[in-house]
Amino acid sequence: EEGAQVPGDMAIIDVGASKTTLCLVHEGRPVLLRTVLWGGNHLTYALAARYACSFAEAERRKRAMAVQEVDAWLAPVLKELRVSLHAYEGTVHQRLTHCWVSGGGSKLRELSGHMAHQLGLHPVGPRQGFGSSCPRAFSIAFGLAIHPNIVRPRWKSRLVGSGLALDFKAGSDAALATTDVSKQDRRLALWGGLILAVLALVDLSVRVLLKDSTVKDLQRGLQAQYEQTFGAGASPGEELDQGRYRVLQVEKGLSIVDGTRYNVLAGLAELVKHVPPGVPLKVRELTIDGTSIHLEGETTTFDAVDKIKQAFVADETFHDVSISDTRVGAVPNQVVFRLTYTVQRP
Repeated sequence: EEGAQVPGDMAIIDVGASKTTLCLVHEGRPVLLRTVLWGGNHLTYALAARYACSFAEAERRKRAMAVQEVDAWLAPVLKELRVSLHAYEGTVHQRLTHCWVSGGGSKLRELSGHMAHQLGLHPVGPRQGFGSSCPRAFSIAFGLAIHPNIVRPRWKSRLVGSGLALDFKAGSDAALATTDVSKQDRRLALWGGLILAVLALVDLSVRVLLKDSTVKDLQRGLQAQYEQTFGAGASPGEELDQGRYRVLQVEKGLSIVDGTRYNVLAGLAELVKHVPPGVPLKVRELTIDGTSIHLEGETTTFDAVDKIKQAFVADETFHDVSISDTRVGAVPNQVVFRLTYTVQRP
């Protein structure tokens, strides 16, 4: 009935040419605004493709068709609207009962009632609540008025009893003030971060310097105590290194004549004893490692090398006898070889 009171809680659905805007109103104030990228032109293009006609012809057909004939093309936008309604009702725990369909796309026959039925709402007439003198195009104007590009700069978000609401009375000054505050907060946060970074670098540098200073102080104290004990000019570690070197030299000297282990003299004696008669042998290098003997020598022929090997193999005292790196020397009648064997001690 025209002139009746408009419900305080309802859903306003503006069906435009390229998009559909949903505005949910609670106690006379918009609380949710969502845009779905589906409009009347989408339906017109679908009809033009189906009937293979021009856009103008498809638009004329659309205005003459009943809404039940295009129900399949309305399913996507109805699904999105239904999801938004359920999300809102689940948040505020209150169900909307009415809807108002406006915009140029609402000219489709019976669209308002069909959308309301599919969404489970009661339709509100395009002029209800505005009197009989109000033109029918007012619903289109109201749909444009709630367009996001128009409404958003003029609304101010604030909290009401049930949650977030939008106040038409707030002007753009509040939005500008909020923007200025946000920029100032970002600048303060940036400067705060820079100051913290500088302080962290300074703290790290101080810690490194203190550590180096402590290490140097400890080194100087240790050097002073060492000089008091071993005399001026001595450094920690020198006496120990010298002692180790001298012990090593003594061990090398004892190894020549020490009878408790296989020494150099014993090795040379057995080597000379097992060289075949008439075979010249010149020892270039002799290494004794426990019971392992490594010898590098030279003789005159390769046959002489084989005779030396056979002589050592024939003696049960020697094991793992092997000849390697046999080659011709730099001078005539010279053959260089390596002999390796293990001595079995009683």
